Amino acid sequence: MKVIRYIFVALAIYIVLGIIAGVALESVTGNPTPEIGPGSAIEFTIGPEYGESSSPSLSSILQGTDTLPHFSILNTLRRAASDDRISGVKLHITDASVGFAQLQELNDAFDALHEAGKWSQSFIETAGEGGSGTMAYLLASMAQRVAVSPPGDVNFAPLS
Repeated sequence: MKVIRYIFVALAIYIVLGIIAGVALESVTGNPTPEIGPGSAIEFTIGPEYGESSSPSLSSILQGTDTLPHFSILNTLRRAASDDRISGVKLHITDASVGFAQLQELNDAFDALHEAGKWSQSFIETAGEGGSGTMAYLLASMAQRVAVSPPGDVNFAPLS
């Protein structure tokens, strides 16, 4: 019985020391806060994982993609409009599934950004390859300049 107790105590100590070491290592090697200098640009990627939720899916964790939730992008765009260090925004769109309400909120945020004299540009690989690309292109068209990949498709479907 004493042997089992010693095993459990040793295991508990090992787990506690592992947690402490992990926290210490993360605090030492954690992501540093980037410096924002004058003339900086913000770059977003909106892809298939884009949505309201802030918790990443298993596929985004395994693929190493880090997608900001909708609310975070809206707040960042609104703050960028009033931040003198930010000169513009780059938007990269990859297979975005965005709803009308999200499009309207993003459009309002881009309008505020443009009214503040900031530039914006978007790049879209394809808008509707094998389907409708209307929503993805509407998202891209919120920027002042839109670039479509040369081999990409642009397929519009009527909104009714």
